[in-house]
Amino acid sequence: MAFYYWLSFVDFSDENQTRTLTLLFDAGGEDPLRNEIAYALALSSFYKGNLNQSQARIDSILESDAESSLKQSALRVLIAVCWNQNPSQYRLAAEHLLRLRRLSPDPKEKNKYSLLIADSYYLNGDYENAIPYYNGLMDQTLTPGIQNELLFKITDSMLKLGNVDGARPILERFHDEHPELSELIWGSEWNFNLYLVRNGNLHEAIIRMEELRSSIESVTSAEWTDLAKMRVSWLLAFLNFQNQDYEEALRVIDSAVSTYNGLLTDVQTQMAGIRDELLLLGARNLLALNEREEAMDSILLVRQNGNPETAAASYIIEARYHISKSETSHAQSALMELADLYPESDYAPVALYEAAINVESRVSETSDQEAIALYERISTQFPNHALSFYIKASAGGPIEENESVRSGDFVL
Repeated sequence: MAFYYWLSFVDFSDENQTRTLTLLFDAGGEDPLRNEIAYALALSSFYKGNLNQSQARIDSILESDAESSLKQSALRVLIAVCWNQNPSQYRLAAEHLLRLRRLSPDPKEKNKYSLLIADSYYLNGDYENAIPYYNGLMDQTLTPGIQNELLFKITDSMLKLGNVDGARPILERFHDEHPELSELIWGSEWNFNLYLVRNGNLHEAIIRMEELRSSIESVTSAEWTDLAKMRVSWLLAFLNFQNQDYEEALRVIDSAVSTYNGLLTDVQTQMAGIRDELLLLGARNLLALNEREEAMDSILLVRQNGNPETAAASYIIEARYHISKSETSHAQSALMELADLYPESDYAPVALYEAAINVESRVSETSDQEAIALYERISTQFPNHALSFYIKASAGGPIEENESVRSGDFVL
C-alpha cells in the first residue's frame, strides 16, 4: 500500500523522476522494490506512448515472483497497452483479462472483467466468444446503463451470427423487465427489424416497428426521443413502401413531418437531413400512386432546403420515375442536371452511368458515341469510383440503389 501511495506522487512527465527510477532499476541486485520500480517505469512508458517499452516492463513483472496485487496492476496496464495499439489488439486484451479475472477474489470485479472480456471479443468481431460472457451477466445486478448496453451488444452479436431465434427472446425479456424505453433498447429493436427485413420477414418487421414507434411516443423526458421518433418513422414508412402500402407510408410520413414542424428551431436544424429523407420517401410513394404533381412539390422542397446529398438523390428518383413511364428525354435531363450541379455527390457517377444506359437504349446513329462519352466522363471525373473499374472491366445493366445507405444499422 505504501508503494501505491508513493506512486500517486510520481510525475511521469518529469524526465528527472523517470531517470531516477531507471537508474534504480538498472542498479539490479536484490532490491525488494525492483518489480514495483519496473511497474512505475511501465506506467511512465505507457503515458508517454512508448507502448512496446511498457509491455516489456510488464512482461518482466508477470514472469517474476511478484505478489498477486502487483501482477493484477501490471495486467491492467498490459490490457491498456493492447487497447491502445494501432490496430487495437482486442483478442490479446481478452486473454489478459481472463487471467486478471482468475486472479481477482472479488465477485463484483469478476463481473466487471467479464463485461470487459465480452466487449473485447465483440470489438474484435469474435461474436461467438462474446455471447457466453454477455449471457453470464444477464442475471447479475447491473446499472440500467450497463443493462441497456448489454442488451444492445448481445442482440447485435446474435444477429451478426444470424441467430435471430436467440436474439428474439432476449429482446422480449428486456421489454418485460425494463418497460422504460432507452436509446439502446430502441437501437436494438431497429437492428433486429432490419435483420428481419433483410431476411424476408417484412410483415413482422412492420408490426414491431409500429409497436416501437408507439413506445417511443410514450416517452417524454429523454433527449434522444425526438431523433428516435423521426428515424423510426422513416424506417416504418420505408417498410410500408416496400410492402406497397403507399397510403399507410404517406400517413406515417405526414405524421413525422408534422412532429418535425413542432420542434424547436435548433432541434429542427439537427434533424433537417432526416426531414428531407422523409420528404424524398414521400415523393416515391406519391409517384407510385401516380400523384406526379404532389411528388414534384416534395422533390422541389428538398432541393430548396439545400442539403446536397438529398437534393442529388431527388434527381435519381425523378429520373427513374420518368424511365418507368418511358419518358427518356425527361429522365436524361434529370440525370445530367444532377451530374452537373452536384459533381461531388456519390450519386453523380451513378447518374452518368444511368444516363449512358439510357442513351444506349435509344436507337440512333449517335447513341453509341454519346454513351461512350458518358462512360469516359465517369472514368475521367471519378477514376477511383467502383463504376470506373466496372466500365473498364465489362458492360452491364443499371445498378440498383443500395437502400442500406439510408437504413443502416444502429451503432454505439
